[in-house]
Amino acid sequence: MKIPLTIEVLSASQDDLKALSTKLPKAGGLEMRPFKDGLMFWKLKGFEISGVEVPDSVNPKADYWPLDAAARASLTELLKAFRQVCPRIFTVYSSPAAELPRRETEVQLQELLDMIGEGQIGHRVMYRVRDLPPKIVDDTAPEPEST
Repeated sequence: MKIPLTIEVLSASQDDLKALSTKLPKAGGLEMRPFKDGLMFWKLKGFEISGVEVPDSVNPKADYWPLDAAARASLTELLKAFRQVCPRIFTVYSSPAAELPRRETEVQLQELLDMIGEGQIGHRVMYRVRDLPPKIVDDTAPEPEST
């Protein structure tokens, strides 16, 4: 069963999306292509990753999509390449029936790649991928001595 994965770039104008669509990466059997809005067919909404498949035995209402090793490697490579092309905040979402997300979570790219590396990506979970600011408190600093 093929699963849809969509990527939306936050605060991107139509010109930004058109410019990005000429630089979309490919990896393994996966490719990205422009994704148009369902209501305004002329307007780009984001990008779709095509070619991601899960076994037909998977329940379509499962909480997570189990990915095989080839899909994990290709998806990881594709998202890393997309981050090089588009260093902005973007969302990754998967739902075959275009249902609303059950939950949203904010992650760094490496965290999302680790989840994919474990072989699972959430169904109806919107991942907002962004680089978090550096920590305010340095965990490696020595503790001050108390008197």
